[in-house]
Amino acid sequence: MNFIDEHLWAMLAAVLATAFGQLWLIRRYVNNIADPLVFFTLTSAFSLGLGSYATGSHAIYARILLYFFCFYLGFLLGNRRALPPVVPLKLESGGRHFKTIVVTSCLIFFLSNVIIWVQSGTILLSDDPSLQKSVAYEGGLGFIRRINWGLGVFALIAAIYWWLWERSLVSLICACVAMLTSFTGGGKSALLPLIFALGLYFLNPFQPARKGRHIPSRRLLVGALLLGAVPVAVVLLIEGDSPQAAIDALLVRLFFSGDILLYWGQPDLRAHFSYLGPIDYFRDSLGSVLGMLRMSDYATPIGNQFVQYSLPVGYDFSESLGPNLPFYVRGELYFGPWLAPIHAVFIGLIIGQIRALFVRYRGNSPLRYSLAAFAICLAGALPIEEGLAIGQVVDFLLVFGPIYALASLLQGTAARSRSITTYRANQKA
Repeated sequence: MNFIDEHLWAMLAAVLATAFGQLWLIRRYVNNIADPLVFFTLTSAFSLGLGSYATGSHAIYARILLYFFCFYLGFLLGNRRALPPVVPLKLESGGRHFKTIVVTSCLIFFLSNVIIWVQSGTILLSDDPSLQKSVAYEGGLGFIRRINWGLGVFALIAAIYWWLWERSLVSLICACVAMLTSFTGGGKSALLPLIFALGLYFLNPFQPARKGRHIPSRRLLVGALLLGAVPVAVVLLIEGDSPQAAIDALLVRLFFSGDILLYWGQPDLRAHFSYLGPIDYFRDSLGSVLGMLRMSDYATPIGNQFVQYSLPVGYDFSESLGPNLPFYVRGELYFGPWLAPIHAVFIGLIIGQIRALFVRYRGNSPLRYSLAAFAICLAGALPIEEGLAIGQVVDFLLVFGPIYALASLLQGTAARSRSITTYRANQKA
């Protein structure tokens, strides 16, 4: 993009200033670079860097900065206390139940994506992975996308924790299956859940199940970061003509974390969409769920409507494409500039409380530990696109519920069988 070249140094200065400010605010709540909160601050800094040019108005940019401040205010209220001293947990409860759930989740995740591979080939190896990862799910295969961004993320996180806990061959196989399935999905951020899982692990670590094994060194994070960079490099190299083009595309992609501001900075667009209000907020935020339940038609995402409004009449543009609607635009769009700060505080408060549940977890269940970490990863979508976050929660629960019930049934059956066997043995004795 020409404007990035023209304003690069000014935008980079804004990136550095806003990154420093955000990292300073969260400094007492993180202890490693792989923490999802660190990722959010860095991508937000690039969004604000783009916004310093794209908004075209000092007043709008100042309001966006205010919304970020309110978001972190809510986050701090949700956490209240800084990180507690790191005391490794002892996960001992429900191991068999946990393993059954992880194995089943990995199998469903893998087998559902086999359908995509048969129908459309491997997305990562297509000519345009970024486009193909949207097109491949057309024709009634949208349920697989729902599995991927719900159960698939949980399967990857839980499998990694199982391996860290038990270090068994089966746990390693499950972790590899989940990683490879995620990797082939074509997304540049496909392995981010792996990185986040390890970042959260070092935030609240647990001891290995077997004696003699130790908590791994934080050098493991370096390997995870390098592994997570592989799909980014592959996609950019496939879509670019050279390594230099791939680097340029990466820089553009980082700035375009805030691509919604390219549209929000247009006065006529803001005026056109000024009719939206709180009722529309709830309708659009729950649109994915209501559409899935056939209670209403799927609505065109607001980000897509922004793009269509900016294009010439009659221009063909896929409804599956378009920028996300992050909290710093969503709040003002639906509630106006006076209530938008309250919306930002509320979003930060939810994320802070969910994070506090994981950081302060002192139980002994590997399943609850994994679910708490997974909840943080899901909550990470909340400030980026609330409708997506709500949809992911519902999609996960719809698939995870039967898996949990099946694992519980198998566990109960096995327990009764062991009780009967023990009773008969005692009778014979």
